[in-house]
Amino acid sequence: MTPGLLSAVTFLPAVGALALVLVPRRLASLHRAAGLLLTLATINAIIVATFAARDAARNHAVLRAVGATPRQTVIALVVSQLGACAVAVVVGIPLGLGLWSLMEGGDLPQVSVSTRALVLLAAAVPVVFAAIVSVPARLLARRPVAPLLTYE
Repeated sequence: MTPGLLSAVTFLPAVGALALVLVPRRLASLHRAAGLLLTLATINAIIVATFAARDAARNHAVLRAVGATPRQTVIALVVSQLGACAVAVVVGIPLGLGLWSLMEGGDLPQVSVSTRALVLLAAAVPVVFAAIVSVPARLLARRPVAPLLTYE
C-alpha cells in the first residue's frame, strides 16, 4: 500500500467520525448519499470520456492524416463532449431541484440552495468534465495514425 493511500485510509474514517459528531444524523446520511452520487457521477464521466475517445479514434486519425495537429484533435473531442454536458446541466439541475421539492417533508430535512451555488455548480461541472475528457483525448492524440486507419 502506498504512503498516500495509507494516510487517506486512516484519515477518511477520522473525518467521517468527526462529521457524525458535528452533523445531525439525518443530514449526515444525506451528505454520505451526496458523496456516493458524486463518486458515481465521476466514475461515469471517466467511462463516458474513455469510450468517446475510443469511438472517435478513427475519425481523429483521419483528421490528423489530412493535417490537423494533435492539439486540434484534443480540442475537437473535448468540445464535442461538452455539448452533451451542457444539456445535462441545463436539464439536470432543475430536474434535481424539482425531485427534491417533491420528496421534501417527512424524514427529509429542509435544505435551501442559493442561486449563487447553483450558478457556480452549472459553471463548474462543464469545466471539470472538460478536464476529465481531455485526459483520454490527449492519450488518443499520442497514438500513431497508421494503425488507426487500417481496415478491420
